[in-house]
Formats: sequence, C-alpha cells, structure tokens
Amino acid sequence: MRLSVRLCALTVVMLAAGLPVIADASIRCGGNILQRGDSTFDLLAICGEPDAVQTLETGPFHPDAARRLIAVREEWFYDYGSGQIPRIVHLQAGKVVRVEQGRRR
Repeated sequence: MRLSVRLCALTVVMLAAGLPVIADASIRCGGNILQRGDSTFDLLAICGEPDAVQTLETGPFHPDAARRLIAVREEWFYDYGSGQIPRIVHLQAGKVVRVEQGRRR
C-alpha cells in the first residue's frame, strides 16, 4: 500500500514538473493556440502584430565576405499588460522555434 502511494505521489510531482515545458511550447491568443513549427503567417493570424520585434543575425561567417552565411532569427514580444506574463516567440526561417515567458511587470 505504501509503495503505491509513493509511486502515485512521485507521478504527480513528475507531471507537475513537466507542465512548464508544455506551457513554453505554445502560446494562447484569444481562443487559439500557436505552437512550435507554426509559420509567421499563422502567428500573425492567431496573435496579431507583436508589441516589439528584435531581429538577430548569426553566423557562421565565411572568411570570404562575398560568401557570408547568415541565419536570421527574430524575437516577437507580446505584452498583455500589467500583472500579466509577457511572451517571447522565437522565429527562424519563418517558423516558430520556441515560446518563452518574459518577466512579469
């Protein structure tokens, strides 16, 4: 009996620990959910224009300046107002690659 109670408690703890990972894989906008792999078009249609966008260019850079390889990443910031947790949506090659929580103001 004690073993099954401990196993049940351990299962609940493990599931609770996994919830932030699930939450960070998606963003809810209105009644719709946007998740990893969705396109920039989907993001605009579901969540609308972001409050701010940051564009980042990363290498690798080839020694020959004419053959520079650049990967462009974008971070779209959605601020839901005072007391709410803002979301940062990371995009690469026109796809959502990660959603993270910002700091509550």
